Amino acid sequence: MKAVIATDVIFIIFVIGLIVGAALLIFWKWYGTSITMANEFTCKLKLQSYCMDINKGKQTNWNELAPKEGCEKFNVVQPSEEECKKLL
Repeated sequence: MKAVIATDVIFIIFVIGLIVGAALLIFWKWYGTSITMANEFTCKLKLQSYCMDINKGKQTNWNELAPKEGCEKFNVVQPSEEECKKLL
């Protein structure tokens, strides 16, 4: 006896796959930045990335770079353009 899969089941599986895929695409960036914890290494990377962007002429927002909070306790704060030139 031959097993037949109903087209309704295939359609439901396809729709569920689309919903899961869309949810992953929507929340991927949010999830990636939310798990970045502040430590000395990540804060120094943030500082270096910010200064490299400034030297390239890019307008980068310090508060949008990860980690978004906690770098103050490692003495890493938003530098001025002159401080960035000294660092690099």
